[in-house]
Parts: sequence; structure tokens; C-alpha cells
Amino acid sequence: MTYLLLDGHFGNNKALQMTRQLNLHLISKLRHDSALYLPYENTEPDKKCRRKYGYKLNIDRIPNTYLKTTKTENGYKTNIYQIEILHK
Repeated sequence: MTYLLLDGHFGNNKALQMTRQLNLHLISKLRHDSALYLPYENTEPDKKCRRKYGYKLNIDRIPNTYLKTTKTENGYKTNIYQIEILHK
């Protein structure tokens, strides 16, 4: 795999689409105004539902179930999460 590392200004859908057309993977910070959604979880499996988007993700309150690692270096705490999210 080949990666493209860009500034947070390019953490948007257009930059991602351009990167994927070149068969690259994008590494970037998210923009502060990104609207991200969890996939919809159907609570009634007997009924079919076309919904794709669930709750809007609050970056300040990501559930700990998605937390993979935490490390502290020089007084800075870094949390690494792994989560499938969607963008409209």
C-alpha cells in the first residue's frame, strides 16, 4: 500500500476521492467541521430498513469501545481509535 500524507486542510471528501483515484490511501487530520455518522443499526431485524446513516459522531465523546491504544509521552496523551464512519 502507498500512502499520501496531507495537512488537515485536505481532510475532506474531494481530497479523499482524488487520492483513491490514484490508488493511494489518505492520511490526514479531520477538519473541525466534518460531519461524520455511525452506520445505522437496525433494532428490529424482522423489518427491512433502507437507512444508511445512524447517529452523528461527536468527536469529543467517542465511545471507549472503539479505543485501541493510549500512550503518554512528554505529558501528551494520544488515544488511537478504530471505527467505521460514514460521510454524507
